[in-house]
Amino acid sequence: MVPSLREIARNAIESGFPANIYSGFAPYQSVLPHNVIMFNNQTKPGHRDSIHHRYVLITNLETTGSVVLDGNFFPLSPGKALLIFPHQFHHYADFVKDSIFWLFITFEMTSEEPLASLRNRTAEVSLRAWDYLKVFTREYLRAQSGRAPAEERLPLHLGLYLSELREAERYAQPESRLKFTPDQERIRQVCKFIYQRLDKPLHLEDLAEQAHLSASHLRALFRQAFGISLGKYVARTRINQASRLLASSKMNVSEIALACGFDSLYSFSRAFKRETGRSPKLYREYLAGLKNKRKPD
Repeated sequence: MVPSLREIARNAIESGFPANIYSGFAPYQSVLPHNVIMFNNQTKPGHRDSIHHRYVLITNLETTGSVVLDGNFFPLSPGKALLIFPHQFHHYADFVKDSIFWLFITFEMTSEEPLASLRNRTAEVSLRAWDYLKVFTREYLRAQSGRAPAEERLPLHLGLYLSELREAERYAQPESRLKFTPDQERIRQVCKFIYQRLDKPLHLEDLAEQAHLSASHLRALFRQAFGISLGKYVARTRINQASRLLASSKMNVSEIALACGFDSLYSFSRAFKRETGRSPKLYREYLAGLKNKRKPD
């Protein structure tokens, strides 16, 4: 039976008077997202929107699958959540069936530090976290229909859900402790090889050698796992790494082009604009504008 407020207050009184009535509890780190959007996927997610500056919080409601972050597999079963960070190259694999039910919440933060413990980990959704998520979802739908203001409540409710996931981080599974199928392990090794050599030419024969497979078998394995070709995966990995460097480094555009394996500034700019809709220079200016917009007055 849930204790009444009177009983809780009585216990609080019996616990004694505070030693210092001016020094209380304060948050260690504030988790307050903004610009919040929620949607759900009932079919397998695609790949086109994997390059962006927003956080993506996935909560699996139904259907086991895997999220691949920067080449690392994270199996996601119902009742688990995973947070994708800005500019983290992600795609999906290994769904047990075509129809899924995953809840996606995307948002922005002024700092990554409060959520750093959730990077590259799957978290179990506790009963309290489910309650927070239900309230957030209910409030989001009310706000979407115009029946309630969203500016104050939604960030607070989502912040509570994120805080509960962060609290359960000690039970989360880091990527290094997860177990993989033989095919997943081969793909992981190839992806790591790609990331280690992004500034160099990448030949199919070299990638196949890393996986101890024939070139044709490796191509088929990648397409089956990710739904895109190996060549497309390499190209998007280069562009995603470039977007990350444009956002977080002081390297100039020419330096970034070389670091990501492009033989000329022209080829880099053309490929980057084709994937993102902006030139590298305009993309960096766009991110800088967003950052300045989020700064408090």
